[in-house]
Amino acid sequence: MAKDAGFATERQDPNTVTFHPLRHTVASWLAMRGVDLFTVAKLMGHSSIDMVVRVYGHLLPDHKRRAMAQLGAWLGSLHLLEAAA
Repeated sequence: MAKDAGFATERQDPNTVTFHPLRHTVASWLAMRGVDLFTVAKLMGHSSIDMVVRVYGHLLPDHKRRAMAQLGAWLGSLHLLEAAA
């Protein structure tokens, strides 16, 4: 497939572009835009997200902050429901 698209399939010349670095670039961009790593793994054709987490997990923007904000919003809505009861 890479050869059909005109990409070099071997790294004989350091100035040629191979498919593999472009694949990493796409996966990195997806992670940096906040796409969940399960989806990145599936798009890259991996059966497990383990390798994707190790390689691209550090690129997730604000994932801990967003998770805590969602939890806080959920807990706040529970408090409002209890107050209304």
